[in-house]
Amino acid sequence: MTEQDRFFLDKSDPSSWRAVNAFSRKVGAAAEDAGIPASVVELVNVRVSQLNGCAFCLDLHVRKAEAAGVTAQQLAVLPAWRDTALFDAVERAALIIAETATLLPD
Repeated sequence: MTEQDRFFLDKSDPSSWRAVNAFSRKVGAAAEDAGIPASVVELVNVRVSQLNGCAFCLDLHVRKAEAAGVTAQQLAVLPAWRDTALFDAVERAALIIAETATLLPD
């Protein structure tokens, strides 16, 4: 895919882009208020980005996950998280919810 083929929501519909970002900030604040570690939030963000096939989001959230303490090994096996003992019960629960919500049928 070339740069010209990419869809940029921020350029095509700035008001929708602002709304999506505002929603994302609210969800992030709610997760923080609930005591959910940033590492778990970013694991979820990386997995959802993998499922959605969004290279921009993957790049962003992999970097944020690493900064939050997610290991390179966890990131490497994330698509097969069910088959490894690298994820604790909280991370597994978050990944189940994330995958279920992301893969809901149309």
